[in-house]
Formats: sequence, structure tokens, C-alpha cells
Amino acid sequence: MVISLTPFSVESTGKTGVPFRQTAPAVTLNAGQVIEGRVLKPLSPGIFLVSVSGKQIRVSSDIPLPKNAVLTMMVSGEKGQAAFRLVDIQTPGAPSLNPAAVRGALAQNLWGKLVALLGGETDLSGDKSTLFTRLDQLSRITLEQPGAQGVKSFVQDAGLSWENKLFQALASGKATPATLAKLMTDDVKGMLSRILTDSKESAAALKGLFNALENTQLLNLHASQEAGKLFVPIPLQFQDGTWGLAQVLFFLPSYYDDEASRQKDDSEKKATCSVTLVMTLSCLGTVRAELKLTGMTLQGKLQMDQHDTLEKIETQLPLLTRMLESRGIEIDEFTCQLVHASDLKTDLITEIISQEGSSVCFVA
Repeated sequence: MVISLTPFSVESTGKTGVPFRQTAPAVTLNAGQVIEGRVLKPLSPGIFLVSVSGKQIRVSSDIPLPKNAVLTMMVSGEKGQAAFRLVDIQTPGAPSLNPAAVRGALAQNLWGKLVALLGGETDLSGDKSTLFTRLDQLSRITLEQPGAQGVKSFVQDAGLSWENKLFQALASGKATPATLAKLMTDDVKGMLSRILTDSKESAAALKGLFNALENTQLLNLHASQEAGKLFVPIPLQFQDGTWGLAQVLFFLPSYYDDEASRQKDDSEKKATCSVTLVMTLSCLGTVRAELKLTGMTLQGKLQMDQHDTLEKIETQLPLLTRMLESRGIEIDEFTCQLVHASDLKTDLITEIISQEGSSVCFVA
């Protein structure tokens, strides 16, 4: 779909070609294109004046848009209207949490799109070549290192602990240009930071992933302080090239709260560890797993929206049960449920923090 800024109309052909004004050339944008805009000022409740490609337009937004905030938006058509899908908000001053940046990256599978974009460049070299390699490696990491070790490696290398690693390198007094360059090469956020700083070209896709990683860090800062949780989005690339996406929400360990446990010393108390995982695959639909481990006793609940997937998982449950029991884990309860797609909760971010919608639309 081709969209002009204002005025606009969506024709039956799915295209628009109305000039911006008789005295000014149209600004033509393609659906799926990622652009930036700057909020000039609020005009009325929910209505804002935004500068896009040198043109001033009015937009409506169901979330606040601070003055001078830089918006990263994807051009789209929604319900017959020209619209922008909000990907990120960067406000002046101290960084603030924007869950829309994480949700947008998840919905667009931004990681996979960036790998495909970089992989399609014929003149890929230097930092971009290294970045492509790192992204490709990380997308396979949970298959090569299943379980907690794979998640830990992903967090370390994907940039979710970048500032901590940089601080440790500087605090040790052993940071040299060579060691810092090596540190950046091994860390996706570090590499993105260097490329975006050095690059003179527009790198919207790179910036989108950088902002998603940064907001995931801010989200986890809030989650650990307020809710005792840790959120990790993990892109998955399988051997046949199929892309999937796993959202993992860890509940930090807490002691089992019953009368017998309260009377025991801390060393004897049973810690409860919980994790919720949501994964969407083209061949399986969406699967949500909720697991709780108290001491060495496991409770689990699986939900899915496709009957074939339910049958496949139920067939594999006895094998999973035997494998866990061989490792000393007692299965207290493990259930599988078929759930209507509309009832299957898939946005784990809302279980940490909620925010009203994430789209801005033109106002005629």
C-alpha cells in the first residue's frame, strides 16, 4: 500500500495518491516503511502536532506523546485509514520505559526481519557482517544450549546485560581499546550502539532492535523491583529456516508459604521457582506453558489453540515425565488444555506492567 500524508484516502485498489496540497509535493510512504517523527506540541486531549519528513501533520494517540519526543513509527493501513504503528518513543532527558517498543518488536519479529535484511545485502562487510553473524548465532542458541543455560547465554550475549559488562570492564582498570572492541563484538547491543554512533545513514531497523533491547532492560528493572520477575524475549530459528518466537517470564524464587515451612530454618525451606513461556510457531499455533517447581516437585499447565498440537504434546508427555523423574523431579500435576485463540493470553508484558494502546492515526 502507498500512503500520502494529508489529505489522504484509501482507494479500492489499496493505494492512495492524493497530493499533500496544491502548493506542496506529496510525501509518499510505503506500507511497512519505518520512519521517525518529532512531537511539536499537543493541540487538544489526544491530538498532537507531529513533524514527519519536513511536513507537519495532526495525529491522534491513545497514549501521551511528550513534546519533543522522537517517535519511531511503521507506516500501515488500519481499517481503511492511513496510519502509523508506533514502534518506539524516545523522550528528552532520562530514559523512560516504553512497553510499546518491546511489543512492536515482538509483533513484527524484528530480530528475524533484521537478520533477513542484513543477509540480503550483497556488500555486507565490517560491523554489519559481524552483527549478522551474532544475530544468526543467537537465534539458534536455545536449540544448541537448551534449558536455563541457553537463556543465560542469550541474556549475556544479546545486550540485556550490556551496561553491567561495560561497567565491570571499566571498573577493573583493564579496559583497553582492544578489550572494549572485543566486548562490543560479543554483545549485540554493544555492536548496535557502535554502528548507530558511527553510521551516517538512516538505520531504522537497527535502531528499532536497539530500542527494543533497551526497553526490555528498563522493563526488567521495573519488573525485578516491583514484581520480582524477569522477562526475556527469545527469537528462534530452526534448522529448516523457520522463525519462531518465545517469550519467557521468570518469577524470582520465593519460599513456599505454609505453616510447616514457616517453622523451618531458611536453609530447610522449600523455594518455589516459576516460569511462564509463550511460543508461536506456524506449524503448532500458539502454546503457553506455566511451570512451578517447589523444591523438587513440579506442577505444570499447557494451553494451546490447535487440536493437532494438543494431541502431539499429550503423546510426548509420558516421555517428558520419565525424563524428569529420572532427574529426581516428582510430577505433582501436569495438564494440557485446548483454549480458544481469543482466550489464550499471549502478551506477557501485561503481566508485568500495563499501558494503553500503541498506535497513532491521522486526523483528517
